[in-house]
Amino acid sequence: MKITKEQQEKYLINPDKCPFCGHINIMAIEFDFAGSNEAHRTIECQNCPEVWREVFELSYIENNN
Repeated sequence: MKITKEQQEKYLINPDKCPFCGHINIMAIEFDFAGSNEAHRTIECQNCPEVWREVFELSYIENNN
């Protein structure tokens, strides 16, 4: 199923629930770096058959101390 804009917006507010069925039992199954400033994490819902990908982009850096 293709994710809708509304589902994306809700997921960005609360990424602890499946954007398709709303269940809280979701699990990251893969993480990969897609370049020097982007990474992807594949998530699957344990309640419905949906799988989606989160996209992370480097937005800032901070001191480590």
